[in-house]
Amino acid sequence: MQAQWLKRSLVSLVILGALAVGSPIANAVTISAGSSASVSADVTAFRQDTSALLKTYYADYSDRLSAAEKINMAALMAQVDAELGILHRKAAASARLSRTHATAARQRAAARIAAAAYDQAYARAIASLERVQPILQPKLSLFEALRAKSDLDRAMSTFEQLGVRIHQLSDQRAN
Repeated sequence: MQAQWLKRSLVSLVILGALAVGSPIANAVTISAGSSASVSADVTAFRQDTSALLKTYYADYSDRLSAAEKINMAALMAQVDAELGILHRKAAASARLSRTHATAARQRAAARIAAAAYDQAYARAIASLERVQPILQPKLSLFEALRAKSDLDRAMSTFEQLGVRIHQLSDQRAN
């Protein structure tokens, strides 16, 4: 009974990261402190790593999924990439305005938009968990779930650090 509870808990964490933006990142991006340009670069790196690892997880576990589940998972992976793409574009726009010394008002607006894009991506990550959990939970072994939990912890930490940096830039621009 306790092993089943642990497995359920770990699978929930795995799903949140693996298919809802905080995917398992084997080589986690190191978040740099600094300007909007460094945050934009970190978002780009996180998106690339997330995409590669989602594809790896899909390749590793897709043979356990039905045709309908594969379609659903592929759609969720596309949604993750789309959300990170939006965040990437908003962070890049903020960096571009900062680099070109745009007016403070434009820089503030862009920083707030980037922060809102992060918040939306994070919220959708949680919503995706609810859609994916019933699909994957019965398909992972306990050891797969433990390995994925470790990956998830790194990924979620990286994504949350991105959020902190994005919000810090937004707060700095507001002052």
